[in-house]
Amino acid sequence: MTVRWGMLAAVAAAVLAVALPTPTANGKEAPPQGPFVWEEAQPLPDPTGFAGPFAGAHHDALIVAGGANFPEAPPWEDGEKVWHDRVFVLEDVEGEWIEAGQLPRPMAYGVSVTTRDGVVCIGGDDEAAFHDDVFRLRWHGAELHIDELPPLPHGIAYAAGAMVEETIYVAGGLSEPEASAEEALHTFLALDLSADDPVWESLEPWPGPERFLSVAAAQGGAFHLAGGVRLAPDEQGGMSREYLTDAYRFTPGEGWERIADLPRPAAAAPSPAPVIGNRHFYVVGGDDGEQAGFEPIDEHPGFPRDILAYHTVTDTWASVGETPFPSVVTVPSVAWGDRVVLPGGETRPGVRTTEVWAGEQRRLEPRFGAMNFATLGLYLAILVVMAFYFSRYQTGTDEFFLGGRRMPWLAVGISIFGTQLSAITFIAIPAQVYANDWTYFIVNMTIVLVAPVVVFCYLPFYRRLDLMTIYEYLERRFNLG
Repeated sequence: MTVRWGMLAAVAAAVLAVALPTPTANGKEAPPQGPFVWEEAQPLPDPTGFAGPFAGAHHDALIVAGGANFPEAPPWEDGEKVWHDRVFVLEDVEGEWIEAGQLPRPMAYGVSVTTRDGVVCIGGDDEAAFHDDVFRLRWHGAELHIDELPPLPHGIAYAAGAMVEETIYVAGGLSEPEASAEEALHTFLALDLSADDPVWESLEPWPGPERFLSVAAAQGGAFHLAGGVRLAPDEQGGMSREYLTDAYRFTPGEGWERIADLPRPAAAAPSPAPVIGNRHFYVVGGDDGEQAGFEPIDEHPGFPRDILAYHTVTDTWASVGETPFPSVVTVPSVAWGDRVVLPGGETRPGVRTTEVWAGEQRRLEPRFGAMNFATLGLYLAILVVMAFYFSRYQTGTDEFFLGGRRMPWLAVGISIFGTQLSAITFIAIPAQVYANDWTYFIVNMTIVLVAPVVVFCYLPFYRRLDLMTIYEYLERRFNLG
């Protein structure tokens, strides 16, 4: 009887726990809000803004350096592109920018990687050449320091890079201007900052086509490379962009593997990609190529604003909302404290922005809800009714603990089985097995191996002593204390 009532309570609770969809005001499903809550910081102290700047964080300060723009007129009006060397520092999201110094030369479109020792700036170009420069920007309260690091094997721009552990990885890019290049780079370079004498090392590249303007991400102890563009011959005998959706993961010590393709092409999206937790990274916008060659160019509608999330365990992509501002490309993504920052960038071809957007991870408000309260209340009420009902039959400890020794073996077995299991067994251990390996499952299966020993060796001993609980045995064996 007790088992039947317990099963009834559990079934009633499970039925009431089914979540009902929450309708919106217009009866439609609410659009996803996205993983970030965005706010606008102080704009960059430049009338035009920059594309392709170096950017990162050091000592709680946001650093933005270099970049390129069209200060006099847009490119479709024959405006001249200008490269910059100024370095700006922002110490608070609501503060004012400080012009802190200058780069060794005007540069843009390199790779930026934030490390604990400063912002590492890798490669880049200017109006004359592609450079192999590598240096580190450090901010110490009121002074900017620039340290030289080992140069690249050759000049690179428009590459993707990120740091895993203490090693910086740089993938792809171009070694000469796109107008004259016949193909992108299919190179993968690594710089171990923890080495006594760090030097760039050439590693086996990803098992896919060459590319530039890709997105890099460091997540789960691995380097990820997604999207970008490659150069392909066109009908006029020149080279045109081919927008890519393939993606790859490099795990140190294990090598490359292909992962799920992006739902859409993404080129020049903010990189390194923002990460949350230890399983997700996000591709924020990016050029999908749908508006390539759009005319008239001054009416270009801009780039996709949706945010794509990749889950490293399930190997899946999902669209998780949109940015509340026009999508920006050719701009680094900076992890600044608890925020991800997009400082400037390009809102459409040839058009820069001075806007600086900072996003914090969206916190889900805990809501228990009426259905959950009703389920909990009914479940507790059933338990109280059961307690009063069965208390009439309990005349001593033998009834309370052993059911008067009248319970069938199946009910006793179910009771013992239910005592041994918990939410950890049903939820946590399967999740750990899925995310890592079968170790936890094997440990759990040892219960099956131990069960015969317990049944044939231990239970008969306690049965002969006529004990109610194991604590009664401890009291007899030792003492009440």
